[in-house]
Amino acid sequence: ITHKRGDTFRQSFIAQDSDGLPVDLTDYTIESQARNKSGTLLASFSVNKTDAVNGEFDITEADTSGWPIYRPGSPSHSLYMDIQYTDPSGTVESTETLMISVKEDITL
Repeated sequence: ITHKRGDTFRQSFIAQDSDGLPVDLTDYTIESQARNKSGTLLASFSVNKTDAVNGEFDITEADTSGWPIYRPGSPSHSLYMDIQYTDPSGTVESTETLMISVKEDITL
């Protein structure tokens, strides 16, 4: 994922089961955070279920002005995120870890 520092971070997702079918997220809890390589929390994303029955949701963070600019070869300047789903029975499952590559914003 590539993002310009200072812009609102917004990503849309569709939760799918192992057959590629949408998961009904109506009664699920969804959480997502971004951390740097050392584990420092940089964002707890807001989650908005846009079409829960069809597994659709957005995650957003309004303030990204403090996110570090990505520098190739410098893992301390990388951001990592995942999405954690808790189903109605309390089972917790997380996605694979995703990297956010933060670029310098030109228009300030």
